Amino acid sequence: AKLRFEAHERLTLRGDARWLYQREEGFSSQFFAPLNKTYVWRFPDRMHRIKANLGGQWRTAGGETVDLSLSRTWFDNQSVEELIDSPQTRNRITDNRLTKLQLRATRLLRSRHIITAGAEYSREDLEISLDRTLPRGERQFTVEVPHARVSASELYVQDDWQVRSGTGIVLGARYQHHSRYGSYLTPKISFAHKLTGQLRVRASYGQGYRAPSLKELHYVFDHSNLGYMVLGRDSLQPERSWGLNLGAEFRPTTAVVVRANLFRNRLRNLIQTVYDPEESTGTLAIYAYDNVGRAMTRGVELGIASHIVEALNLNGGYTYLEARDQVESRDLAGRPRHSVRLRATLTIGESRFETRWRHDSPV
Repeated sequence: AKLRFEAHERLTLRGDARWLYQREEGFSSQFFAPLNKTYVWRFPDRMHRIKANLGGQWRTAGGETVDLSLSRTWFDNQSVEELIDSPQTRNRITDNRLTKLQLRATRLLRSRHIITAGAEYSREDLEISLDRTLPRGERQFTVEVPHARVSASELYVQDDWQVRSGTGIVLGARYQHHSRYGSYLTPKISFAHKLTGQLRVRASYGQGYRAPSLKELHYVFDHSNLGYMVLGRDSLQPERSWGLNLGAEFRPTTAVVVRANLFRNRLRNLIQTVYDPEESTGTLAIYAYDNVGRAMTRGVELGIASHIVEALNLNGGYTYLEARDQVESRDLAGRPRHSVRLRATLTIGESRFETRWRHDSPV
């Protein structure tokens, strides 16, 4: 549901809410050789998510704007396993809450600078418990992750500077204070220049910072009946990155746009899931969130968009990626070397039809 209300010629209020309930039914079986018996598990997983947003925008007579928004997400998940022909059950209950408050203001300064400044506050809560019924029917309740909370406060400012016609520079910085990891400052700069009426070039450099979420720190995703588990790791460190991009945009006609972009990123303490051979067994694979001490990604992105026929939009792209763990001198898992994507959108009157296709190479 969405609501938009023009409360005043300069004040717009808005709100939206989303409710989602999902239930999945599944079965799995495992043969136990010592007893010459096959065990069958039923797992009716349930997920419930509610998200609500409230906000508003005030516009001054001089064109400045002030936006304020508050959002709240409730996430409840029950991962249930029931052993057929046995009282044994296991119900892992995940209770996750996310609250975010945002304030942003923009102002045009001297007709060449658009100044954007803002503040954000976010808070996340997580608790995980396990409710089990043992083989003899007795109940056992365990709090696997006691109530945990992290919060972050951020301030940011950006200057979108129109140096002259066809040339622009964007300067910005973001300051973050995390309740667990302390403070960090991330600057950025980008440049765009129109060489001709058909060709535009861009360049940007900036730093990134991402603190681990509570899920990455404490999550327990247990699919032992399917042969694997994914576990959080309390010792995770924040992820830091430095990125450089060089790009160009060429318009041979008004109906066709061709884009190319070269990128290179250096990462410190990259957060990703890795296989844990020490904790894994012959029948159970354990994966855990972990930091990659030093990593690098680089590559090229190519794209083309066209609407030669007014009602038909075609988009295509190709990405070549090299992603390396520089500590272990190996490729990073889960990042395909080649990716191709296509999309076609057909608009007829008030109706729109869209189809997408994507292919990723195995490595």
